Amino acid sequence: KQRTFKLNAKPKSDVIITIKSDHDDRLSISSSSLTLSSENWNSDENKITFTAIDDHIANGDLDFSIIINSSSGDSRFNDIENIVQVSIKDNDEVGIIYDDSSITLNEGQSVIRTFKLKSQPLADVVLNISSDHDDKLTISSKQLIFTSSNWNINQSVIFTAIDDNIASGDLSFNIKIKPSS
Repeated sequence: KQRTFKLNAKPKSDVIITIKSDHDDRLSISSSSLTLSSENWNSDENKITFTAIDDHIANGDLDFSIIINSSSGDSRFNDIENIVQVSIKDNDEVGIIYDDSSITLNEGQSVIRTFKLKSQPLADVVLNISSDHDDKLTISSKQLIFTSSNWNINQSVIFTAIDDNIASGDLSFNIKIKPSS
């Protein structure tokens, strides 16, 4: 959001507005200071832009304050402090993105499924992939490791139904995907 700064009266000397935030990792401020003079004290051009940083990390919503101070040789505008409440809503969520949640295979047939994370992890995340019928299904990679640099890149796993040459009928079983970090 862009905010305009104006004074309620013409100053006798320059007024320097400073803006401080304790959360530079979550809020970008276009300028940490602004000078209002006897020429521009009431101008619509005295703008500072505040932008929430989209960090791809699911670190939750954040409520905090920014402090706006003024200093000037004009005592009417010297040492004035304003505290502004800021709320940043996190648009990232923790989770796994993967292809279809069900797989249908004939014996001897394979299918490739891809996995990635919904947001950047703070620590490595290991996806453990298993089946409750290891004798009927092979899994090419039983562990996928996602880091802060590859979290949004698809990793592939090949699932293959084992052809055991035994007429055992259709089988249904579960593939388990369990994250750990």
